[in-house]
Amino acid sequence: MNKKVPNLFLGCLVAPLAAPVMMLLIILVVGEDLRGPSYKYGLNDAKEMFGIFGMFIIFGAPIAWAITAVVGMPIYFIAQRLGYINFWSISLGAAFVAILPLLVMSAPNSFVLYQEPEKSSFLFYSAVALCGYVVGSVFWFVSGLHKQYAHNKPLEPTR
Repeated sequence: MNKKVPNLFLGCLVAPLAAPVMMLLIILVVGEDLRGPSYKYGLNDAKEMFGIFGMFIIFGAPIAWAITAVVGMPIYFIAQRLGYINFWSISLGAAFVAILPLLVMSAPNSFVLYQEPEKSSFLFYSAVALCGYVVGSVFWFVSGLHKQYAHNKPLEPTR
């Protein structure tokens, strides 16, 4: 089998862009307070949509790249050294890496993000974890790890 060396740089460049795009989709579908679509983030016209998308990419991409570089890649190299690289470790690890900054920032408030009773901190944590999971999945495929690790090894013929 031809083992291809994973392209980690390409994965680190492309995969974090999935986080702001996924968060934009979550906000557009379920709304800012996760109770349903709101007029503020609705699809009113193309100009508004491109403005919202641009805002998420301009502000979200540098944050996602920074989290990937500072937290995600060191965890990846530790997992690689320990031999724990597979789809689930990458995707669930990325979900954990996505939530980690929120946990650190919300620790002084007992991990509560919203003081209003109608907003749910758990749902927001879940949305951010979903963004991280998508980033991990995109990283898995873009970097080429799927060609080298688990679940895709050819079956050996039985004798």
